[in-house]
Amino acid sequence: MSFFDEIKKFFYSSELLTPFKATLLGANALYFEGVKEVKSFSKERIELLLKKGEISIEGEELCIKKYFAFDLAITGKIKSVSIK
Repeated sequence: MSFFDEIKKFFYSSELLTPFKATLLGANALYFEGVKEVKSFSKERIELLLKKGEISIEGEELCIKKYFAFDLAITGKIKSVSIK
C-alpha cells in the first residue's frame, strides 16, 4: 500500500476529508478527481460540486481542459481554491 493510500484510508475512515483528490500542477494547472458536476464557470471563477461539498477556484483566464468520468483539469492563473 502506498503512503498516499494509507493517509487516504485514515482520513476517509474518520470522515475528515471529502471524497475527492486535487493535484496542483505548477502555478497554472489543477487536476481534480471526484467531481460530480460543474456548478458555474467563468474566466475568473469556477465552482465544482462534489459528492460532499463544493470547491471554488478563482483566478484569471481559467479554462476547463478536460471533464470526463468525474475527472476535471483546469488551467489558467490560479489565485485561490476554497472548499465549502
